[in-house]
Amino acid sequence: MGQSSRHNSWISGFIVLFGLIQIVLPAIMLREPRPARFGWHMFTQGRKPGDFTVIHSDGHRTPVRIADYAVQARPEVSFYAVLPAHLCRVIPEAHAVAVKGATGMSASETVTQCR
Repeated sequence: MGQSSRHNSWISGFIVLFGLIQIVLPAIMLREPRPARFGWHMFTQGRKPGDFTVIHSDGHRTPVRIADYAVQARPEVSFYAVLPAHLCRVIPEAHAVAVKGATGMSASETVTQCR
């Protein structure tokens, strides 16, 4: 087995390994909720980020636009898990933050207390 043959074996092995990764990894991700990173699914069936409302101490509610706090609402980001705490930090008059209708939420509305 010469030097050239050994070199060709390494190249062939790399190509086979690369091809297997391209098939096996997305196949494994088919079991994950959609859309999944490295999965074959398209991001068009993304999660609904939900409706966010800031609740003031007097009970007054102010709707929040996600676009004011995130450049782009990415489908793989669970905004209902991270945005309420952020809104509590950046909106001093917020007493609580309510989230309604986000994909993956177990309750119809979740209220996060700020203080």
